[in-house]
Amino acid sequence: MLDATLALQVTLWLFLIWYFIRRSDAAIYHPLALYLIFHGIVFVLRPLLVYTLNFESQWSYLQYYPTETESILTLIVSSVGLIAFYGTVLSQKQIASPELIRRKVSIRRPEINALFLSWLLLGPVALYSLIFTIEGTQFNVEGKVQMEVVGGISIFVNTTGYIVDAKNMLITLVVLTAYVGRYKWWSLVPLAIFVGYRAFLGWGRWAMVIAMLSVFFLYLWEHNRKWPGKWMLIISIFILGLFTTIGGNRDIIRSWITDGVLQTSVAEHDAWYEKLDGPDFANFDYLAYVIRTVPGLTQTYTYGTQYLQLFTEPIPRVLWENKPVGSPVKLLDLNDYGNFEYRTTTLVGDGWLSGGWTGMILTMAFASLALGRLFAWFSKSQWSDNRSVLYLISAPALIILYRDGGISIMKIWLFVLVPFALWLLIISMIEKTANSGRQQALK
Repeated sequence: MLDATLALQVTLWLFLIWYFIRRSDAAIYHPLALYLIFHGIVFVLRPLLVYTLNFESQWSYLQYYPTETESILTLIVSSVGLIAFYGTVLSQKQIASPELIRRKVSIRRPEINALFLSWLLLGPVALYSLIFTIEGTQFNVEGKVQMEVVGGISIFVNTTGYIVDAKNMLITLVVLTAYVGRYKWWSLVPLAIFVGYRAFLGWGRWAMVIAMLSVFFLYLWEHNRKWPGKWMLIISIFILGLFTTIGGNRDIIRSWITDGVLQTSVAEHDAWYEKLDGPDFANFDYLAYVIRTVPGLTQTYTYGTQYLQLFTEPIPRVLWENKPVGSPVKLLDLNDYGNFEYRTTTLVGDGWLSGGWTGMILTMAFASLALGRLFAWFSKSQWSDNRSVLYLISAPALIILYRDGGISIMKIWLFVLVPFALWLLIISMIEKTANSGRQQALK
């Protein structure tokens, strides 16, 4: 029965991809395209590897081994979630035609000057954050960035997330540099340095992925292309490999640069296929744990209370000593029934936490509706460069929403959008000043 379910999972996924790419608004930067890619990796490929190669590392970590019935149910839940997400997109009107994807971009002097001033104003703040966190995070020991785990959630002890995460403003700054510089080699140097730094740091790997994807998306959009070429796929495979390698050993690049050797780990001695059994893309395993636990063991759901963290999270812990860890209303703790520390629920699992089948379907449908409207806004602003750039810089972070669920995307979007908003504000001020000067000259 499990084999048949796995086969149906693959068939459904391939059919939905085929049907999607026939739509006139289909493109790699469409929210549905990104979800289909995510779903294919974690809910199609991952379970195939788990049950054909007998992967068990994550089950051992979770302290939970699913029955065949639980595995089948997990596959069904992930597929129904995909259908809910997909169906909501299909219920909306097609919002772009092939010939109206893009026009030629003309970079103006105010945009160049505004980027320079944005670097001048935000660069020092981001660089301070970068230097402050260069040694990485340390748990319950002396160090610049100290953290502790409370209820399976990591919190900062001696600083605030605003300082630690301010370095993520570099994502937008390096992407805008590539965009304004027309993707010439010198304009890509800041991006290369940023990716190299994140690889050296070992933590926050998603930042380099988001930056790379943003540049890819902007380049494709400007050249009237909806899908990446071969060279982009090759670079993407390299980045994916780097992402996975660093996930297995956070210090691998650091030790190679500082000591001239590659640190080995226990996983280094495993067979090649065993190295694939890591936590990065094991969201199928985590979803199985969530479905087994809620509501069977917890006897309750969260009823969406996890989203109340949106109201408490922006307040720095240094200003609110007794600030709740996670949501201010906590109806259940997944760590009470195993080990779920440093693991993510996915958007599907987050919906299941809220209310089982009903919560999952409503969560997926609502997210799809909101993201579909966002893509429609982007498509209808074909002739507004700034709106399109905003969307294409923001879209790659959707993978974090799909993978983590909850409010995690808001944390990355905050620092992605601040530099963009400042850039637009400076452009507006420069143009207003120039127009005022011209009007004075005419008097």
